[in-house]
Amino acid sequence: MYWENPALSGLIVGSTLLFAFLTTWGGHSVLTLAAYLCLLQLIVCATYVNGTRIWLSFQGKAPAFNAQNTEVPPIITRERLIEYLGAIADIINAFWAWIINIYRCTNNWDSFVFGVGCLGVALAGKVFSGVVIVSACIVALFTLPKYYEMNKATIDRKLGMLSGRAVEIMRGTPILSSVDSLQVKSKRQ
Repeated sequence: MYWENPALSGLIVGSTLLFAFLTTWGGHSVLTLAAYLCLLQLIVCATYVNGTRIWLSFQGKAPAFNAQNTEVPPIITRERLIEYLGAIADIINAFWAWIINIYRCTNNWDSFVFGVGCLGVALAGKVFSGVVIVSACIVALFTLPKYYEMNKATIDRKLGMLSGRAVEIMRGTPILSSVDSLQVKSKRQ
């Protein structure tokens, strides 16, 4: 999805970064910026539609569209909305189950990775400003999927090696090896 249409992706990245910049350093509220963006869209559309009408009337041509009598098709059908809501509910429930399993320590490796990730986020929050973090996340959101798509085989191979090595290291620690042996004994009984 990302970078398939570079102009659209660049517009999204640029406008999001501008929005983040104006809210954090510009001192504008999100509500004010949203209102200004809607007003800008209205001005651009009104200028285009009315400018086209005036231009065509000077040329003696009739406008190709009649804005008063156009029927607007629905943006989404009721059935499609129900389908989307079901998918969203499934995603929320899967995320909730994942979080509960993290805090129950059903898989110590996942809990450890989550804890290290939280420490990394806390450190990044202390070192970098909000604008830098938001900018880096937006750039990563648009860049990493394309990079992974281009180098999928190499990345999967290296991640498999790292994951296997990390599990070997964690199995050597006293805590995880004792938990693993308890799990094996409980499965045998």
